[in-house]
Amino acid sequence: MPLPVIADVFRCAFEWEHVGTNQSAVNVMHFSGPGKTAANVQTALLAHVDARMFAPVRNSCDVKNATITPLDGSTASLVTGPMAGWVGGATTGDTIPGTSAVVSLRSALRGRSNRGRVFLPFISESAQADGLLVGGYITDLLAGWGAFATAMAAAGIALGIASYKNANWHQATTVLIDTRCGTQRRRQERV
Repeated sequence: MPLPVIADVFRCAFEWEHVGTNQSAVNVMHFSGPGKTAANVQTALLAHVDARMFAPVRNSCDVKNATITPLDGSTASLVTGPMAGWVGGATTGDTIPGTSAVVSLRSALRGRSNRGRVFLPFISESAQADGLLVGGYITDLLAGWGAFATAMAAAGIALGIASYKNANWHQATTVLIDTRCGTQRRRQERV
């Protein structure tokens, strides 16, 4: 299925690598930046990343590249190299390959097409207990993702939710952290 055309919206695919294990994961996020280019989006992503965003992710994991695609139907994607600052923060414990910390994004509208999730891969064993994130990590994630969303919006490149079905985008007005760890069936091949 081809990507939709949504004016001023950029699809950013972040490719995570767990160094030394041949394991990878991809996060996709959408940003609206009227009058911006893919290079402007990359600059803002690097400038406004907050280390707390990836607190439960093992520090041997990082974003080895990002693909920033303008959803204008014609402009080529920008493929970056390693994303400085987009690295896990947990220094102890093994990773849990099929388990993720879940960042939930909500817009001001109701319905499935108006909310999204980011699954943070390779969380450390030390960041969870019995399938629940440890409290300090929840606090870090809330603060980090909130600061990131606010800073990106102030830079004119707002984090949001894109509906490919409806070919529209809505700004994320709320960032929530699920206390329960999550998984996606297609990620089970890591286990």
